[in-house]
Order: sequence, then C-alpha cells, then structure tokens
Amino acid sequence: MEGFAHVKQNILLKLINAIFFLAFLATDIFCIANGVQGDRNQSALAAPSMTFGVWVLILILFIGTLVYQWTDRGKKVIIDGLGWRLPIIFLLNTTYLHFWIHSNWFAVFMFAIFANVAVANAYYILKTEDRPENIYDELLVHTPISILHAWSTFLVIDSAFTAFGENVTDSALHDVFDPNSWNKFYIVISLLSLELVSAGYALATSEGDLVGNVTITWVLYGLACRGWYIPFVERATWWAVRASVVFIAKSAHGYYLNKYPFYKRQLIGGEILRSSEEI
Repeated sequence: MEGFAHVKQNILLKLINAIFFLAFLATDIFCIANGVQGDRNQSALAAPSMTFGVWVLILILFIGTLVYQWTDRGKKVIIDGLGWRLPIIFLLNTTYLHFWIHSNWFAVFMFAIFANVAVANAYYILKTEDRPENIYDELLVHTPISILHAWSTFLVIDSAFTAFGENVTDSALHDVFDPNSWNKFYIVISLLSLELVSAGYALATSEGDLVGNVTITWVLYGLACRGWYIPFVERATWWAVRASVVFIAKSAHGYYLNKYPFYKRQLIGGEILRSSEEI
C-alpha cells in the first residue's frame, strides 16, 4: 500500500509516542473518574467542570494522530517534523495530571508552565515549517496542537490561581468576598493574556487559527458562567468573551478565504472544479 510505504521507519519513536500517549490517556481518565475539580482551591478564576471537557476532544484527536503517524504523509509531519516534541508533550501533561490527582498545586503550576512551553514549541514548528497538504494534516496534527496550545495557556493561569489565589468557597469569604486591588489586577492581567493569545491566533496569519480562538472563547465562557457571583469577575469575563468572539469571526473569515477553497478542491476533485469553472 503506497500510503504506508515507510511504516517501518522510525518505529521506535512511533512506539514511544503510543506508549506515552497511553500513559497520558490513563492518567486523564483516572482524573476524570475521580472528579476533575478534586479538592483544589476554588479561586475567582476557577473554571467549572464542563470547561475541562476540552481534554476529551484533545485525547480523541490525538488517537487519530497516532494512527496517522504510520502513513507516509503522517511520518513526514509528525515524526520528521515534530520529532521528540510529541512524546515530551505527552509526558509533561501526564506529570501535570499526576500532581493534580495528588493535589500538589505548586507542582501542578510548574508543570503547567513546562507543558505550555513544550506545546508552544510544537505549535511554532507547525505554523512556520509545515503547511497542511490535506484534511488529515489539518484535523489530526494541526488541530489537536492548536487546541492544546490554547488549553495549556489557560491551564497556566488556572493553576496559578489555584496554587496562590484565595478560596472563594470558604464560608468566611463566600458571603463577603470582594477582590482587593491586587486580586483585580491579577484577574485583569490573566484575562488580557488570554485575549492577547486569541488576538495572536486571529491576526498572526492570513487564515488565522479558528480552533485556537474557539478554545479560548470556550474557556472564557466557562469562567463567565461561573463567576462566583462576584460582580467584578462576571463583568470582566463577559467582556472578554465578547472580545474573543470578534477574533473568532476574524479567523473564520480568514479560514473561508484561504483554506476553504483548498479543501473544497480536495473534496470534490480538481477535474470537477475545473469543468465547472470552464462552463
């Protein structure tokens, strides 16, 4: 089969990708089974459980990535392009979840940073050195890395507030909790950081990064829905959601102009498209 001509090449790295992913998958399932919130500190920017459904989508897409790496094109993009970055991403996220399960929140914060740096490096490589040649490149390589990049950026903020923020569910605080000036400053900086990432997705390239923008908006929506009935947090997060929707529109427009025609040609066939144009 032509598409699998190089199936035996770099088999060690392919197997390591699979093994490290299975460890990542098992740890994530264990974490979900025991409740994603655990006994963590519920800070002013703690996202609700529904937001963490992003993990499920990431895992499903990475299963496709592991299958795709055995094809010739998949080998070129994943094995030759990303190399050892992918198993490192799996390893760091597994370690992050391990410390989450054991409620070691400072370690969670540190490994959230490490994982975010690793994902950012892979994201940069894909955006600068690889252009998707087919739908599988887009769906099974670029999409999961884009989602994970946006998600891991949020996890750095989430873990920072969990490790160092005030617990708003504490009975002594819940009735009277009002963020002081420093807390408000950190909340605004965190939301602005997410908005800057969203703006980068929309404006860095002509086609934008639609899935990255949607992920950031989903996170902000989750934060806005929770809000802890703290007026300042509710207002700030809902304004952030509105701004992020604008960036979704920008990326959607760029995707339609730059990527949709390419995938449309692939789906309906070049000959059919040329015939219709001649008519």
